[in-house]
Amino acid sequence: MPNWNYRLSNKMYDLFRELPQATVRRLHAKILKDSKRLSLVYFNKKGREVVIPLTLRPRVMSVKQRMHLWKTTQVLNEAFSKIPQLFFDVPEIQELFPFEDGEAKWVHDILPSLNHKHLRNLSRWDGNTEFQGENWTGEYKFFEANAVGVGGVWYCPVDEEITMKEIYPELKKIDPKLKLEQNDDARILLLKLLKRQSIDAGVKPAHFALTVDRDMLENYVEFPRLATYLKGHGLDALVADPRDLYLKKGDIYCRGKKISLVYRDTTLSEYFAMEEKGADLSAIKFAFKQNRVISSLSGEFDHKSCLELFSSARYDKYFTAKERAVFRKHILWTRLVRECRTEDRHGKMVDLVPYLRKHKNELVLKPNRLFGGEGVDIGKNVSMKTWDKVIEHGLKESGYLVVQELAHVPVKRFPHHHPKATMADQEFYTVVGIIATEDGMTVVGRVAKKKVVNIAQDGGLTAILVCKNI
Repeated sequence: MPNWNYRLSNKMYDLFRELPQATVRRLHAKILKDSKRLSLVYFNKKGREVVIPLTLRPRVMSVKQRMHLWKTTQVLNEAFSKIPQLFFDVPEIQELFPFEDGEAKWVHDILPSLNHKHLRNLSRWDGNTEFQGENWTGEYKFFEANAVGVGGVWYCPVDEEITMKEIYPELKKIDPKLKLEQNDDARILLLKLLKRQSIDAGVKPAHFALTVDRDMLENYVEFPRLATYLKGHGLDALVADPRDLYLKKGDIYCRGKKISLVYRDTTLSEYFAMEEKGADLSAIKFAFKQNRVISSLSGEFDHKSCLELFSSARYDKYFTAKERAVFRKHILWTRLVRECRTEDRHGKMVDLVPYLRKHKNELVLKPNRLFGGEGVDIGKNVSMKTWDKVIEHGLKESGYLVVQELAHVPVKRFPHHHPKATMADQEFYTVVGIIATEDGMTVVGRVAKKKVVNIAQDGGLTAILVCKNI
């Protein structure tokens, strides 16, 4: 029997390749059936339900690696929690967070009255983490924070469940010593977060509203499934549009039920757009003021430009030595695009705009606040004319654009089943998203044929499990 040393690169891949073709065909059919049954689906922009592809073989990490990632993201969560206070205390920082007028009114009306130490968010930190190599801890970088409407809370535990149910038993037939485990369930992490926040807010846990814009079909799938799951675990949850909430007798209600806490998918800009159309959002504002919303209003600081705070020595004095060490090691150099002098990636002071043009092939331009992989321009993949045009647009529309150093996006081989009953290798770009709370951590693995990896950009999922053999 081979010695399956999973510390070595591609050993999990090699193990999967030992499976007979007939077994792979059967697994492919089972995974597709399970994905439909367990709602591993989303609605595309045409309103059609699409099954999210799940790779046939999992990726793995060690217990030690998992603990390292959890500790690192906990440090980042703590640093992120400082941003609202810095925003009000340090005027120069405000330019990094270009809120629109309507958003700014909510921020300035609500946040100053709250104890910022008690503001909680469910956050996901996206990065290019690999799990091979002796220096893996020094090589991965985070390129984005997501603190509102975090995707993967339903999808990630489901893809792990499918992998453990269908694929793991087949792998163990080849290597009986193989020991894989799931990560912490993101749904349970959310449940614990909601319960803890209701206690901090001084409200008795009763009904919890999971709010999402009813018109956002592509974001809607997870919420009804989450509500059913939370109900099965003793939390009375209902799905509602933010406009369904109303005030009655000095408290928050929805469909006749008194609401303890709100979990939201909707961003502040979307709230403001609803208000402009005449919606009454006094109930959600009341919930924010009472600190009864997850993610809190502090989640609105998840602009990509928040990483300039972490990657510029100019702001070092506002963070601890431990936080700064994590920034230097794991945060990509990021700047809001504007006419200014700043440090380049090596710490040398430069004029930013000329620097962007000179180092095009080493950089990426991204919309500061869009999501879903939209509008990303990789310097080496576009012409100088296009690059200049994007920069000019960013300069005209203040706060719209960030520049980031070009990150290495790992390419992994995955066995792919073809309809003609054959199995062949396919290469995919891979990224991970870390959802970490004080109670635990889960890892959202995503893959795509494009370098901008996102489910909305024809991407898929890959389970990243804990291997006790490493």
